[in-house]
Parts: sequence; structure tokens; C-alpha cells
Amino acid sequence: MSEQRTIAIMNQQAGVGKTTTCLHLGRALAALNQSCLMVDLCPDASLSKQLGLDAEPGIAETMMGAPLPEPTMINSQLSALPAGQQLEQIEQLSGLANGHKLSKLLSEFSGQTSFILLDCPDSAGMLNANALLAADEILIPVTPQQNAWQGLAQMMPVMRRLRGLNRAPLFWLMLNAVPDEPKIIQAYCDMLGQYFKASVLRTVIYDFSQHKPDAQTGRYKTLATDVLYGRTM
Repeated sequence: MSEQRTIAIMNQQAGVGKTTTCLHLGRALAALNQSCLMVDLCPDASLSKQLGLDAEPGIAETMMGAPLPEPTMINSQLSALPAGQQLEQIEQLSGLANGHKLSKLLSEFSGQTSFILLDCPDSAGMLNANALLAADEILIPVTPQQNAWQGLAQMMPVMRRLRGLNRAPLFWLMLNAVPDEPKIIQAYCDMLGQYFKASVLRTVIYDFSQHKPDAQTGRYKTLATDVLYGRTM
């Protein structure tokens, strides 16, 4: 197995498609024969609910000291650790030692899966601190809405602080829920390219209302290929 990659899917604004990206990217990586574990770090357990796992004990209980549960297999290459019932309590914790809980737990999966995808909350609390300290890479979905760009701006000081801790995770951006209009896509690509030219993944995910599910599945497979090989615009 190639080196394991842990990717935090993160934006400090709601409604940019973090959970949707985690779910579809996980499925697409699995379809490319890449073993993938999805971890739900959101107190609202949105990913767990979509997978029908919201009543199960999960990562929250483990971070509070319970034994690590076996991930639920979605298919032969895709598995998930649900949120559990106590993530909100973890979000309120403080102290540097609490920031490393997740990385210690995920070390149990070393060598067992090609990718770990972390579905992160839209906050700046202890859960995201854990994700940032556990991740090798950060994937930030950006939509045309202003709040998504504000969330991206809020991530920049976070990245500087990580460098101060001698951590420099790879940093990816993806254009998400964009109208299928070439001029609009080019405008956003140009805006992001001014500042993050080498970090914008090549594949654009369109507004779901404009495309049939099969077409979007194909887009996520090409996005997964971008992630797999580091293909950018």
C-alpha cells in the first residue's frame, strides 16, 4: 500500500458542501480502487445521518476515552467512523494535549487504508484543531457565495499558525456548486489563481440542480483523480 494520506475537508463557513464533498470523494476514491475511511467530526453528524449511522457510538466516545469501534464498511473499499453523541463536548475542551486526541486515534489505522477523509465542522474550536493536527492535507471547498470566500480568508491565519508549529500540510482548493457557465467558472478560477495558482484542483463540481446524478458522479471521479495525482489548474 502507498503512503496513507489524511485529508481534512474544511471551511469555517457553513453551506459550502464539506459533507457532500467528503461523501462523494470517498465513494469516488473507492471506485478508483483506493481504500478510504471517512470520519465524521461534525456535531450535527450530517455524514453519519446520510449513511444511516447517526445512532451508533463513534469517534466522539473514543476521543473521550472509550475503545475505538470498528469502522462500518460501506463497500469493499469504503468505510466510515460515525460522529457519535459527544462531539459537542469535545468542541468545548481546551488545552494543547486535547488537540492531539484525533491524531493518536487515527494512528491505529496506519497502513490499513490509503485515505482518511475528515469531515470537519464550520467552527474554529477543538474539533478543527484536532483535524488540523492530524491531517497531512487540507481540502477547502469554495462556492460562489461570499461566505465561502470569507471562510477561505479565515483559514489563512490558521495555515500560518500551523507553519509556526513546524506543520505544513498540503493545501488544496476546489470550486464547488458552481453554475455550469464558462464565463463564471473562468472568473472564479482567475480570482483564485491570483493567490493560490498551484493549489486549485482541476475539476470543477457544478451546481447539483443543473446536472443529473450520473454526470456529477463522473465529475467526482475526475476530482478524485486530481486528489490522487495532485492535478491542479
